[in-house]
Amino acid sequence: MSSKKKQRKMHKKASEKAALNVKPCGKNKYSEYMPIAVSLITAVSVFLLTLFWSDATTAFRIIFSCGVGLLFGGAFLAPEAVEAFGQKHGYIYIVMSGAISFIGLLSIFAFMGIYPFGEYSVANSDMSQQYIPFYASARRALLGGGNILYSQNLGMGGGYWSLAGYYLCSPFVLLSVLFPSEALPDFMAVQELIKLALAGCSFAYFYSRKFNRNDITVVIASLCYSMSSFMMLHVNVIVWTDCLVLLPLLALGTERIIKGGKPTLYIICLTVALISNYYIAYMLCIYLLIYYIVSAFIANEKFDLKKTGVSFLKFAGSSLLSAGMAAFVLLPSAFALKYSANAGDEAAPDLLALNPMKILSQFMYNSEFSVLSDDAMPLVYCSIFALTLLPMFFACKAISSRVKISFGCLAGFLFVSLAVNKLNFIWHGMHIPNMLPYRFSFLLCFTLLIIAGYVMEHFDGISSNAFTFGLIGLIIAAAAIYFIDGAENMVMLVATLILAVAYTVIFVMRSEKKLHSAAAMTAALAVLFVELTTNGALAWKNFSHESSYSVREDYISDYIEGEKTVSQIKVSDSDIYRIELFGQGTFNDGAMMGYSSLSHFSSTNNGRLMNLLRRMGYNCDGNVAYYYKSFTPLMDSVLNLKYVVYDEDVGDPPYLDIQACGSENVVYRNTLALPRAFAVSDELVDWNIEQQNPFDVQNDFVKKALGTEKAVYCVESLAVEEALTAGVRFDGGSVEFSESGGMLALKHTADSRKHIYAYINCHGASRTDINIGENQYHFDNKDAYIMDLGYCDKGQDLALSVASNESLSGYIAVASLDEAALEESIARLGKLPAEFTEYSDTHIACEVNAEEDCLLFTSIPYEKGWSVYVNGKKTDAEAVGGGLLGVSLGKGQNTVELKYFPRGLSAGMVISFFSLMLAVVLLFRSRIIDFFKRLIKN
Repeated sequence: MSSKKKQRKMHKKASEKAALNVKPCGKNKYSEYMPIAVSLITAVSVFLLTLFWSDATTAFRIIFSCGVGLLFGGAFLAPEAVEAFGQKHGYIYIVMSGAISFIGLLSIFAFMGIYPFGEYSVANSDMSQQYIPFYASARRALLGGGNILYSQNLGMGGGYWSLAGYYLCSPFVLLSVLFPSEALPDFMAVQELIKLALAGCSFAYFYSRKFNRNDITVVIASLCYSMSSFMMLHVNVIVWTDCLVLLPLLALGTERIIKGGKPTLYIICLTVALISNYYIAYMLCIYLLIYYIVSAFIANEKFDLKKTGVSFLKFAGSSLLSAGMAAFVLLPSAFALKYSANAGDEAAPDLLALNPMKILSQFMYNSEFSVLSDDAMPLVYCSIFALTLLPMFFACKAISSRVKISFGCLAGFLFVSLAVNKLNFIWHGMHIPNMLPYRFSFLLCFTLLIIAGYVMEHFDGISSNAFTFGLIGLIIAAAAIYFIDGAENMVMLVATLILAVAYTVIFVMRSEKKLHSAAAMTAALAVLFVELTTNGALAWKNFSHESSYSVREDYISDYIEGEKTVSQIKVSDSDIYRIELFGQGTFNDGAMMGYSSLSHFSSTNNGRLMNLLRRMGYNCDGNVAYYYKSFTPLMDSVLNLKYVVYDEDVGDPPYLDIQACGSENVVYRNTLALPRAFAVSDELVDWNIEQQNPFDVQNDFVKKALGTEKAVYCVESLAVEEALTAGVRFDGGSVEFSESGGMLALKHTADSRKHIYAYINCHGASRTDINIGENQYHFDNKDAYIMDLGYCDKGQDLALSVASNESLSGYIAVASLDEAALEESIARLGKLPAEFTEYSDTHIACEVNAEEDCLLFTSIPYEKGWSVYVNGKKTDAEAVGGGLLGVSLGKGQNTVELKYFPRGLSAGMVISFFSLMLAVVLLFRSRIIDFFKRLIKN
């Protein structure tokens, strides 16, 4: 028997002996009813107090009050018996950790009115725009209704395997088949509850093994982790939470390697983390390397070069082995990310990111934050309980200097990383995140809770005076941070100090033996539950002001109506085409309902396609989304958009015929829509998209594709009105505002009746308005896109104004549509369509009978994963406009075949297979040897 097993057995026997030798507390005939009485009195009192919280729902008041009552009642149970039972059955604290975390989040659901406690769902922000639609597409694929390698329903089409590597590789995705598509928001809520409970269990297991403790402090530490501000506000980012659950187990696995144990836990957990979400796993890998150095320094008081070298090789080898087993996801994702919209060259920003005082203020209760705005703050709050123990870490003499130096430096480095932009940039994979900044801040929370664990391990060695002086220091520091930072939230300061005093009183009473250890820590747990649950509820409430939660019934009805509309279109038209739900609920309705569209929103977006769409005047939001805003007949038709669905009757717009009117939606058919592929002049390979004016870009498409000089759009002149604010310049469409801002007024007078379109690219403008007679239009200055302004009669004025409070550089263009030129161009473009003999997600075959050398233009996004065969011979694809796939064809009959397979997947699968075989041999070699020995004997 190994020494470790002997120690565990001895510890178990000692625990059992302690349990048998527990002396009963002094009792009277009413003492057995004391816990029940305390629970009831506390629950009723808390319920009455919550009546003063106007935002709280009845369900929240009941769940929260009962939870607090039970926890306070637990402090009055026979503390010795409770402690002895926990030591004998240590798993009970791990189970409690998950259960209390579950109840905490459930209370917040009740507070927010999340179904079944109210009318709302957890669908908001990225949850509604990305995760639910992608889970719906994964559910469809799992049930046989889609391809896992490529999907035509990801906007205009895209690699599904690489998208799944970021969004859909969690084991929880498999459970989506248990829920109907319209109930996926409910599945997300269930998933959030389960994952938060697992995070509590995971940290509890780590804490109990690292500090060899089986008491209520296990639950306290785990609750601080699972209900920290980062977890509370990022539990909705469902694709990251698997890694947060695995972090404590990875840290424990790292320590086992250092102590000479097997790396099984580390390898399994790191492999799952890398597969689940490589982005957060990248941060974990950096942290684990630092954590290894810190833990090895603590463990090896007498430095042994050989032992340290072997340990590091085992750690590094285990990490590489995990990466190898995850290669089937990592390698294709790496190839795809190379061409994603977020893969552009970025330089690290200026040195200082945040004022350190601003960061320190975030450790307080109900600290002010903003997740989605430019001035968002890091989420580092992990309880006032942990904050109160922080001074004790450095004051306690029982904690070794090596521990203090190691974890003090680790926490300091993470803190500095938040304040210094260059370090922040590295933590985020050499990329500036789009909203949700400081995504590694949970690592600081994790480190601070380890520091708190060291303090709780040596509670008995800390005097009541030390706790008192620590409280005084904390009060001074909190007040200084509050007033220096200039914060206006007095509740934050007062609540922080009240909680710090409450915890200190409990610590002092425990230190002076006025309260049994188990009773004191149970009381602390009850206060902690109140603190973390109310802080989480306030955080969710504040976040709802930035991104509101959707009404569950509205989501269900919108989904059902949208799916019904799409199904009706598909039944009536079996051709290949794209559909757009104008004013759609999400930017990924195509993925959610299973149709090809022009809109898509994901962090893995095709960068080449986005650049092309932006140049053509389509709306692109940063590097993550492109979506439909306004019907533009030329390029909509070229891109195979055949149906546009509005949520109301918009009259009789040109080139759109009403096909059907449902209870909610009106379906219009684009009469000019071109097929998915058609032959054009091979001059289109020289299409010039590097022009500032999208109307010129579209005109150049027609000229190159047809070999004509006729323009579809006529760019109109804009006259600057006399009332031009000083410091504003307009020249040939380019707009410049000085630092003082100002207002620019432009005017165009129509010389005949014209169909007018406007393109405005003035990011940062405070307001942009266009007036044509009685019609008024307002542009959203966060985006730049072509907007249909309707008709402008002869002699009628178009008035355009842009106002800004700061400097900006932009571009403005107004163009009229030559309808005769448009109809002629569309007719000529559709003269030689491809005849499809097969069309699936990953295999397309068609025939084209060309009269001369030409280019087969397709509105399929260009990706390296496509292999092209012309008449059976492999050939290179053309990147038309950099973003769409084209094929050069010779004169005569041509058979074209397109096959898709993700780049790197074959190599990744081979690497993963051999890595898995190697891992099995290394981890289970003794069992394998024994098996073959028995086989030979038999």
